[in-house]
Amino acid sequence: MNMEDLEVLQAEIVQLHAMVESKKRAAEHLAALTTEVRQLEIAILQRMDEGNLESLGHAGLLAKVKKTIQYNAEAGNGWERIYARIQRTGEFELLHKRLSSTAVRERFNAGDNIDGVNQVLVPSLVITLQGGK
Repeated sequence: MNMEDLEVLQAEIVQLHAMVESKKRAAEHLAALTTEVRQLEIAILQRMDEGNLESLGHAGLLAKVKKTIQYNAEAGNGWERIYARIQRTGEFELLHKRLSSTAVRERFNAGDNIDGVNQVLVPSLVITLQGGK
């Protein structure tokens, strides 16, 4: 690699580090804002429920309570019963089809290779401040 290419690469590393740090700060801000939004949504839903309101208009805005059905495993032995049904019927579409990286990694590290699972080395770039700062 010639000196000019090396300097471009070094400048890109500095630029990437600055962008990653900015992204971290934005993510922290977004997480805090998301929490505040959810808390206010809950408070408004509670007050609208207490007032038997399904919608409320103000300042050109319309707040409307929308109810959707969400499916969750029952407390207690709900998951055991669901897994039993899936094993009995083969209805694997009831689950998301993705592996648990942690569980698979633990088994591979223990020497338990799982049929149908392969390991793929995925490169990533780690940038740290020199001198441990």
